[in-house]
Amino acid sequence: MNILHVSANYPPRIGGPASSVPVIAKLLAEKGHSVHVAALAFPGFPNHEHVNGFDVNRAWYAGKDPSRYGLLDGLSAIEGLSWLVFKLVRDKNIDIIHAHDLNISVSAAVKGRLFSLRSIPLLAKYTGDLSVEYLLNNGKMSFEEMQKKYEASAPNTLPLRVRFMDFLQYSLASHAQYLIAPSAFQKSRLEAQGISPEKTFVVHNAVDSNLFAPSKTAPPSNGVFKILYFGRIVPWKGLQDLAEALKILVEKEGPLFELTILGTGSYQKELTHTVQQKGLGHCIHFQNAVPHERLPSIIARHDMVVLPSWYDPFPHGVLEAMACAKPLVATRVGGIPEAVEDHKTGLLVEPHQPQALAHAFEELMHNPALGVRLGKNARKMVEHRFSYDARLADELEKTYMHALSGSM
Repeated sequence: MNILHVSANYPPRIGGPASSVPVIAKLLAEKGHSVHVAALAFPGFPNHEHVNGFDVNRAWYAGKDPSRYGLLDGLSAIEGLSWLVFKLVRDKNIDIIHAHDLNISVSAAVKGRLFSLRSIPLLAKYTGDLSVEYLLNNGKMSFEEMQKKYEASAPNTLPLRVRFMDFLQYSLASHAQYLIAPSAFQKSRLEAQGISPEKTFVVHNAVDSNLFAPSKTAPPSNGVFKILYFGRIVPWKGLQDLAEALKILVEKEGPLFELTILGTGSYQKELTHTVQQKGLGHCIHFQNAVPHERLPSIIARHDMVVLPSWYDPFPHGVLEAMACAKPLVATRVGGIPEAVEDHKTGLLVEPHQPQALAHAFEELMHNPALGVRLGKNARKMVEHRFSYDARLADELEKTYMHALSGSM
C-alpha cells in the first residue's frame, strides 16, 4: 500500500502524534509499504527528508511560534498542509490517508483529497476534544459538568463556542470513513456527539518498548525524591494541583522532594509565576521539551513520574513511564484507568486533589519496594498490551485493508 500519514504535530513538536507517527511510519515501512508523512514546517528542519524507510514532507505555513497555534496560525496550517496532501496524493499514487487529529490534520486531508478528485479512504484519529480543552483551560466548566449535560441530552445549554467546536469536530469526523479512538473512553465521547459506534473502533496508543525500557541508571542518591512531569504545559494537565501538592509536602517534610516540569505550552508563564508565589522555586524546576529519543534517559534520572490531568483521552506519557518501569502517579480520568490499575501498575488519585497527590508521593518515597513492584508490573503490562512490536502495526494494517475493501 501507498500510505499517507497527515500530522500537524510531528517532531520536533511534542505531543501524542509527534511521539507515535514516526514509529508507526517506520513499522509500516518495515512491513513493505510505501509510507509518506505530511507535516508542518519547523525552523531548522528540511522540507523533505527520507528517514527510517519513509518520506517526511513539511508544508510551509505562516505561524511564527512553532510550539502553538492561534486562529490565523491554524488556518494557515490547514491551507499549507492541504496543498501538500494534494501534491502527495497526485504524485505518489496514495491508496489510503490516515489523519492523526480531528482538527488541523483531518481538515487538510479532507481538503487535499477533495482537490485531488480521488475517492481515497480517509481514516482519522480522534485524539482529544477541543471543546473540553477550551472549557478546562478557561475555567468555564469541569469535564464532569459537561459530561452530565450530554448524558441529560442537554448539550444545547453549553456555551455557544463549545457547541460550535463540537459541531466542527462532528462535521470533520463525518468526512472520514472510519475513526480511530485511542481508548474506550474516547469512543464513548464520539458516540455522545452522535457518531455511530460502527464507524469508530478502539486502537489503544502504544509505545516503543525498545526505546522506552528499564534503565540501570539510578537517580542521584542525595536524599531528595525526584518527581518528573513531561508533556504540554496547559491548564487542564493539572499542574497547578501538582504545585500545591509540592507545597503541602515541603511544609510537612521539608525540602525532600524535587519536581521537574519538562515541556512547553501556553500556561508556562502563569505556572512559573504560581511556583514563585508559593516559594517553590528551589524545588520545582522547568526544562524545555527535548527530542523524543532523549526522554528515556531523563525518566531514568527520576524516582517517579506524575500526570495530574483533569481530563486525558489516553496519554502516551503514561505508557512511556510504565515502559521504563518507573512508578507512576496519575489521575483517574479519561482513558488513563484503561492502562493504570491502582496499586498494581501505578497509583491513581482523583483529579483536583493536591492532598491526594501529596499522599501518593509520600507513599512511594517511604516505601521503595512498592515503587519497584509497580514499575515491574507496569513494564509487563506494556510488553503484553501496549507495545508497538506487540500489535500496533498489525492492527493498523488490518484496519487499512478493511477500509480499502469497504468492509469493517
